[in-house]
Amino acid sequence: MASLPPPPPPPRPLLLTVLPQELVVEILIRLDDLADLARAASACRALRRLITSRAFLRRVHALHPRPLLGLLHLEHHGSRCRFLPAEPPHPSAATAAAVARAFDSDSDSDSSFSFLPGRSGDWRLRDVRHGLAVLSTRHAVTDDGCFSFPDVVVCNPLRRR
Repeated sequence: MASLPPPPPPPRPLLLTVLPQELVVEILIRLDDLADLARAASACRALRRLITSRAFLRRVHALHPRPLLGLLHLEHHGSRCRFLPAEPPHPSAATAAAVARAFDSDSDSDSSFSFLPGRSGDWRLRDVRHGLAVLSTRHAVTDDGCFSFPDVVVCNPLRRR
């Protein structure tokens, strides 16, 4: 009579049940490449919940500040801007070059802001921070010297939104 095969070994416990959550956070937060963090988030639901929590993301951004990619140079009195990428030996030079290619006028990005309502020449660039642009229609000066901006918009010129 044939003997029965041995029973399969019990399933191995998940890493998150073996290691304390605080230790998992400390490991993940120190990953050098944020793409590795995205891959870890796609590995399982528990890691995704941990990685997408506000507290975790605050700590990640504190340890990994956003890189300087370049500057937006105003042209034609603020009606058009040009992206000036960071160049080698800056650590973000490769990423900046990729952004510059995306911002090129031949691509889908729009540095003249023609995706905004009205004529593109009606909008003036007022400020840029963290990739977002603040534009307004032409300003008017009141009798007391104050500026009046009839329409103000915040948009992302790379994403045309």
